[in-house]
Amino acid sequence: AGISKKCALSYTKQFLNKDREVLVEGRAKENRECWEGYTDNYMKVRIKADKNLKNQIIRARLREIKKDYIKADLL
Repeated sequence: AGISKKCALSYTKQFLNKDREVLVEGRAKENRECWEGYTDNYMKVRIKADKNLKNQIIRARLREIKKDYIKADLL
């Protein structure tokens, strides 16, 4: 991986298992069971939830770094 990807990964790792506010924008295109949004520091997050989270600010625990997003749990 390039230097920028290594820096981004290093930056993201410091937020794992921490709680963040997420602005949920809508359903994830690839997985309609998940909602997608961004933290206050612009990290892309996916959360699995049954209830409608669109356009809400929610608290989530960041769990796992994926290729282009962070998997999180709704709190």
